[in-house]
Amino acid sequence: MTIDDAAIERLVTEARNGDTWAFGMIFDHYHDSIYRFIASRVQRPADAEDLTQLVFVKALEALPRYESRGLTDEQREAIELRFFAGLSAREAAVAMGKQEGTVRGLQFRAIASMRRQLGIDADSSVEAIERSAHGPTSARQDG
Repeated sequence: MTIDDAAIERLVTEARNGDTWAFGMIFDHYHDSIYRFIASRVQRPADAEDLTQLVFVKALEALPRYESRGLTDEQREAIELRFFAGLSAREAAVAMGKQEGTVRGLQFRAIASMRRQLGIDADSSVEAIERSAHGPTSARQDG
């Protein structure tokens, strides 16, 4: 299912007003891409499922604070190619006619912008991913 930016903005507005169907449409539209992104960074599918759910919980919690600031066209294209189309950074760079490092920079800035918009603390997000990637840790005893 393809939804354009204007439709997403309408769905977000409706979801902010309590329309659960609208949030469900947003979930359906983004779930697979977000899951693939997370699954590529953690070892266990169950962890990827849990973290994907966490993303949507955070998005739902952030709806009242959401302001449509948007990404630059280049940042949006980098995110779409990398995570929605599933291209590598090198493949996305070729598609965009840019250097691979440029695409990685666009991706980094886009994700940082989305974190700010959603009110997600980057440190706690990284810690959650690292915890799931490395499994439970036991307390060390010095001495």
